[in-house]
Amino acid sequence: MKGPSRHIALALAATGISLLLAEGVFRLAVGRPAVPQIRSLHLVTPNGTRPLEGSGITHLMVSSQDPKLRELRGILAPGIQYKACYAPIDPEIPHIRPSEDNEGCVTFSINSDSLRGPLLPQGRQKPAFRIAAVGDSFTFGDGVSLPYTWLAQLESRLNTREQNQGDLLIETVNLGVPGYGVKDAFNMLEGKAFNYSPDLILYGFFLNDALLTEIPPDVGSLIAQSLSPPSGLAAASAAVDWIQRQSVREEISRRTRLWYEAAYDENSETWEICS
Repeated sequence: MKGPSRHIALALAATGISLLLAEGVFRLAVGRPAVPQIRSLHLVTPNGTRPLEGSGITHLMVSSQDPKLRELRGILAPGIQYKACYAPIDPEIPHIRPSEDNEGCVTFSINSDSLRGPLLPQGRQKPAFRIAAVGDSFTFGDGVSLPYTWLAQLESRLNTREQNQGDLLIETVNLGVPGYGVKDAFNMLEGKAFNYSPDLILYGFFLNDALLTEIPPDVGSLIAQSLSPPSGLAAASAAVDWIQRQSVREEISRRTRLWYEAAYDENSETWEICS
């Protein structure tokens, strides 16, 4: 091999060796990006637990028979108990959620009124100041044991302070349901919260509550892609895998930002529903 052909071959060999060295350094320094793991759900029965398909709780919801709640997208099935197990984003990072075991699992108990936690009598049995909270998964307490929900923490802290002063007992009613938005929270307020005669009502608002539509198909497909195991060249190269995932995440952020901006525009349908 002489002349230009030899130089081209040497250049290709040098490039290949450089790429292999770069890949090795990348794996040592950064490692292959972990594919995010979503939770697994298990229905708790007297005979043990039974795994459920998917990671969402929509299949644990039913239509309400109460005419005042017909417009809700669904309520949690009354009396059920289920366990959600959350995998850490990074295997080297321990679970940061206050869970019931070392495996990141939390058991959720839904009372006969389709709300999380013990059933609180709708009528007052003793003098108390009652707080009701509506909202989504952040109010419901998705991912944490009941005592660690923000509403339970509020009740505990207020009672500690109030009891020291000899004042009324504080009671809370958690009407949060994962996936609820503004319209659902309003319907829950009208159809169920007032049954408990609350003295104070709180709305645990989160940014996506104003979104009245499901995830746009283009964003949904990108999210599914980000959760999929690497394929093609990315399966062989940690560096390519990392570059592709970073690109997908940036595009998800860009398109999601546009989705949110449209929802909060002054001409958005959200404001018409909330007015």
